[in-house]
Amino acid sequence: MEQLTELLMESIRSSRAGRRAEAEAHLRQLLDAVPDDAGVLAELATLARQAGMRRAAVELMNRAVHSAPGAAGLQDLLGQVLNEAGDYEASVRAFERVLELEPAYVAGAENLARARRDLAIALDPDYATVPGEPWTADSVREELHGSRTLLVLFAGLGIGAAPPTFIFRRFLAPYTHVDKLFLRDLSRSWYLHGLPGVSADVASTVAYLRQRRTDYDRLLFLGCSAGGTAAILYGELVPADRVIAFAPQTVLGERKPRELRDDRWEPALVRLRASLADSRHLDLAATVPLHTGVDIYYPHGSPEDRAHAEALAGPRVRRFPQPGASHVIALEMRDDGRLKAVVDEALA
Repeated sequence: MEQLTELLMESIRSSRAGRRAEAEAHLRQLLDAVPDDAGVLAELATLARQAGMRRAAVELMNRAVHSAPGAAGLQDLLGQVLNEAGDYEASVRAFERVLELEPAYVAGAENLARARRDLAIALDPDYATVPGEPWTADSVREELHGSRTLLVLFAGLGIGAAPPTFIFRRFLAPYTHVDKLFLRDLSRSWYLHGLPGVSADVASTVAYLRQRRTDYDRLLFLGCSAGGTAAILYGELVPADRVIAFAPQTVLGERKPRELRDDRWEPALVRLRASLADSRHLDLAATVPLHTGVDIYYPHGSPEDRAHAEALAGPRVRRFPQPGASHVIALEMRDDGRLKAVVDEALA
């Protein structure tokens, strides 16, 4: 087992250093050498999962389940790694199999409900990329109607392994009295490495947005999750006239998991922190005072999202806690009319 673990760690180190071919070679060597022992395979899958190597984790867990098809715990772990890899339909099937094997498995039932929710989100055209759209490689999409107001939409990281989409395109289609600029960060770096194909860092993104605003009297920023973080950051630096952020992360530095008890996205954030020459934009909570008015909508039942909202202070920050614990609070607000009320009030 020790030799197999070292092979996996070599693959992980090569992957993190950008040596993809070398990482794949180590992984292939591992998969050729590993025995068909379900426990060993599951342990290796857990290590791969912790390192963010989703495809490797799925392959290892598929082999583990094949070796022990009647083990509910292995099926449950397979469902989890499939969910993290963005294969929501397969994840749902795996969790359904868990309950077939062990109907009283409470965690399996909870995971199944979560996977079904994620599948619904992944199929939501306001949140997920629709296959076949002509702009699938673009970071920017605009809809111009000759308005003097520009609404800039910052997408989050996307869901699972799928790329982020231009959020709320369908929802905002009737708003033809306002110009819209849809942004998405295909590098998934919380917009700190810019917009691929448009800008390379924070400074050049600020320059791009400042150039865009010269044609407008009003500039409004709206973003969800990581997009909410970006809306606050660039709303301050450009600046915008108003920012609306849904469940943003206001602390991204090393103190986040320790002080906010939030370890979500940590593998990605560890890589981001290591890649940044300038870390001053990681923690928005340290940017005091904010000169741009910021409205934060967050699920009060989520301790992590509540902690991020409460960490951002200042006389121009307003918080609007919402019922529930779902991180995709903006979708819930869209479905029951609250989002329309927020957008209409901001554009009035």
